[in-house]
Amino acid sequence: MSVVGINGQLLLVYSLAETSYYFSIVDVTGKSSTCDTSFPSANSAKFMGVAAIKRVTESERNYK
Repeated sequence: MSVVGINGQLLLVYSLAETSYYFSIVDVTGKSSTCDTSFPSANSAKFMGVAAIKRVTESERNYK
């Protein structure tokens, strides 16, 4: 498992099988969101997780 802090959120990248990687995001309130899509590598799951956090962060900035 890999844990990375980005923009005040935690990105968790983990494997449920040798060839399937997933990510979850935990925000500052403790709410978690899990991506149901599996990825072929930890790097690709991390890349998509970072992109998801950036999208959420940008939409929150634009909303305010």
